[in-house]
Amino acid sequence: PNDMPEKYLSLGNKLLEPLSQSGIAAPFANFSKIWGPNVPSEQALRPFPQYGYINTDSYLQNTGQATYNALTAKLQHRFSHGLTLLVSYTYSKDITDADSIQPFYSTLLSQGGTQNPFDQKAEKCVSNQDVPNNLVISYLYNLPVGRGHKFLGHTNPIISRVVSGWRLGGILRYVSAQPVSFFGAEGIPGFDNGIRFNHVPGQSFLSARARAGKFDPFGWTGPCNGTGYFNCAAFQDPNANRNGGTWHFGTMPRNSASVRPFPYADEDMNLNKSFHVHGDISMDLRLAAFNVFNRHVFAKPVSDPYAPNFGQILNQFNTGQLVLGPRTMQVVLKIHY
Repeated sequence: PNDMPEKYLSLGNKLLEPLSQSGIAAPFANFSKIWGPNVPSEQALRPFPQYGYINTDSYLQNTGQATYNALTAKLQHRFSHGLTLLVSYTYSKDITDADSIQPFYSTLLSQGGTQNPFDQKAEKCVSNQDVPNNLVISYLYNLPVGRGHKFLGHTNPIISRVVSGWRLGGILRYVSAQPVSFFGAEGIPGFDNGIRFNHVPGQSFLSARARAGKFDPFGWTGPCNGTGYFNCAAFQDPNANRNGGTWHFGTMPRNSASVRPFPYADEDMNLNKSFHVHGDISMDLRLAAFNVFNRHVFAKPVSDPYAPNFGQILNQFNTGQLVLGPRTMQVVLKIHY
């Protein structure tokens, strides 16, 4: 909201010089008294030079646009012999130029923030919430055990009462990984935004270990020694070698659709049975297991190429290293009377 106009990027390092030495005219009388004699020249070129960074996140601007397209399919069928199945699949694409109603807050969560507010078209890319594939399978199966069923159908009444009436149910979910936002290139004077990197042609975003499926989330020992998830050689700072000349914006998208670290997979199952005890008294017994196969779904690696922990999976913002926790089991008994 108070970024310097793009036309001044060609002034290069002059933007960093004190106004008193750069030859740039003060925007109004007493400007130097407000900011002091050593105020950088870029401050004088802002639309409202009397102010610095203006954070408008709290005002929930309605300048963003989003497009969501999806193909959805559902299969629901009740089979013979007690099996009920529901399968839902969504193939989608979510495109936006503003992932959050509070863009600055997005950058704090390692999500794609605005680079150049004067070129909103350059912000258009897949959303950081984009998940192309989402498959959910749920089922309920009345086990064929006990009186009147295939197994133990002619056992004595006591055993039949114990083994009959059990139902096996579950929910299986498989979701594509979300895209990654690479940020943190050298800042541009007069711009209070996240500057992005350029992609080096021919270089993979992923490290050799990640490409080979051998990345060890617990074996990280440095950002650029091959133990991280990303390849440091794939990123070039657009202002690293300008030699005091014109400042440039990075050419990478706000979110990189081609870089999606870890898909999500989870299987939850339960075994349950209702017992009639006496009169109006009954019980429901439920044995549940969450993340049955104890899958490890890791959070996104650090995606700031200048960060000392670039490519490492950290416990960030108290969310932990794992998106999906370890296997848990529980027993629930309800008594109705």
